[in-house]
Amino acid sequence: MIGIQFNLFSQDCLPWGVQFFTQQEIDDFQVNNPGCTEIGGLVTVFGPTITNLDGLSTVTSMKGGISIFDCPDLVSIEGLSNVSNLGPVGNVFLSGLPNLESLAGLEGLDTINGSLIIGGGSYGGIIQLENLAGLNNLKAVGGYVEVSNCSALTSLWGLHQLSSIGGRFNIFNNNLLPNLSGLESLTSVGLNPAGTGDDLNIGNLGFGGNDSLQNLIGLNNLQTIGGDLNINLNWNLQTLFGLQNLSSIGGNLHLFYNDQITNLQGLESIESIGGNIEIASCLNLETLQGIENIEGNSIEGIDISMNPLLSECDIQSICSFLISPTGIVTFESNAPGCNSQEEVEAACLTGFSELEAVSSVTIFPNPADETIFITANNHQQINVVNIYDLAGELVLKAKGDLMNIKVNTLNPGMYLVEIVLENQSYRQKLIIQ
Repeated sequence: MIGIQFNLFSQDCLPWGVQFFTQQEIDDFQVNNPGCTEIGGLVTVFGPTITNLDGLSTVTSMKGGISIFDCPDLVSIEGLSNVSNLGPVGNVFLSGLPNLESLAGLEGLDTINGSLIIGGGSYGGIIQLENLAGLNNLKAVGGYVEVSNCSALTSLWGLHQLSSIGGRFNIFNNNLLPNLSGLESLTSVGLNPAGTGDDLNIGNLGFGGNDSLQNLIGLNNLQTIGGDLNINLNWNLQTLFGLQNLSSIGGNLHLFYNDQITNLQGLESIESIGGNIEIASCLNLETLQGIENIEGNSIEGIDISMNPLLSECDIQSICSFLISPTGIVTFESNAPGCNSQEEVEAACLTGFSELEAVSSVTIFPNPADETIFITANNHQQINVVNIYDLAGELVLKAKGDLMNIKVNTLNPGMYLVEIVLENQSYRQKLIIQ
């Protein structure tokens, strides 16, 4: 006789997932579900008596992901140590676990196709967690990542192999976190396969910032953000150093309520953005130096306001944008020199070449739209007229009949007119309507 043995369950079981509300249910899992190693749906763990997940140690796959929340006595998730597959969209959600000190048990995960949420949600954070060790082998997350409400967190080490995040990346309400060390492998955020960008949020206007964050070291290899870069409510942030390899932002650049930064150094490698530059309520910000290399034609709008010490806004990127702005332009409640579009445009021209007293030369009309007439009151011959835009680029050069110069090809805005006479040159501002 040939003996044939059948398991009560195939390896792939519980297609609709399973919920655990008590420690006893977890302890009895292998007895009640013999041979079940690949759970087909979502695994939910939720209950005040649950202390560990050891009863799940035979499980290798949770194809709907795992959600563990509001378990005040949970001290260990090492029972998940054999799980290596969370399916095509499975998430990891951990929230409301006040006595969990370690993420040991998640070492089997090298990819999470869904999202990774640590401390998020309305259940409270993970207040004993000091680092993210346990995620040591994680290399990619297809959805979004959130690390929030972890009041003892001092390092993001554990994510040190993570190279890409398909969705947004939220880091907020981690009030002992001094920097972002542990993210050194991260090169892109928000470049999901659907092609729509998501944001990097360091601090959140609705939920709070990271009170001890002093710099952004750890993001040293980040090159691309698909959506917005939002840096908000980080009261002790001293510098943006750490983002020095970031070259493109698909959406807006937002900096709000970062009281200690004095400049934007660290952002020099950004060459293009896909939205607005909005900087507000940074109480010690003095200059916009750091974002001068952004291409002006990639900026959609500017709103820079309520930065009481900010007097220097005439940097290359801003001046280039102001040549022909297509979106919002707001400069207000800053220091003198950066309180209006007119002030910044004037500073852009002055920065290009100091204006001289030009009573000997007349440009009429000014503002103009079609034609300008230039006369030298001392009867000197006008040899050349050069017209420069706010970025210092020569946009029109005239010789010959210099009494009558067509300017209808110039975009509306402010320009610098250089009038070269026989023995000297003069410069005047010109406004094209």
